[in-house]
Amino acid sequence: MGVTESKKNEQKNRDNTQQRRDSGSTNGNIQNDIRDVLLLYRASDKKQRKVIRAFEDALVRTAKGQVNIFDKIDVSKDVETVKGLEWLNEMDNVILVQLSNDAVECAYITNLVREKRFVDGNGVLNNKIIAVSFGKSLPDEWLKLRRTASDKKDFCFEFKDEDEITDDDFESSCAVGKINALVRALAAAN
Repeated sequence: MGVTESKKNEQKNRDNTQQRRDSGSTNGNIQNDIRDVLLLYRASDKKQRKVIRAFEDALVRTAKGQVNIFDKIDVSKDVETVKGLEWLNEMDNVILVQLSNDAVECAYITNLVREKRFVDGNGVLNNKIIAVSFGKSLPDEWLKLRRTASDKKDFCFEFKDEDEITDDDFESSCAVGKINALVRALAAAN
């Protein structure tokens, strides 16, 4: 899929979201049991962007209509369009942060989360932010952000080598199980 086609699909997702909201109820209930997900990541090369695309495809396929990738933003290129707390607090919106075990990349995203005020005055991360790492563990920098005791929503795929992930890796039974758990966490985020 080319860049132009990808941009068209992202705009179509945003248009569908707005149309769904315009036609939905305004009583504060979840309108369609569909989560609009803003996917934040930091990719330093084409290979990493391909892994993000494979992850996105696997997530959408597994979610079977429960997840709409509202937008995806490579924060190494575009920080200005990252939605803020007002967007996150809207019904059905969730932010999914893909974390690398690279300390610099993780520190960058962690600082962005703080700048966007997704961490409250007590240092507790907003419960509508879910992190995913393709590595064996969450980066130390991310773990410095606190979560409430009942909010255990971060996921590790535990791939042996983050730099060698292929599309097929997201099709393994272990990865599919984690994606199913991630879809449930996205659906439960409120």
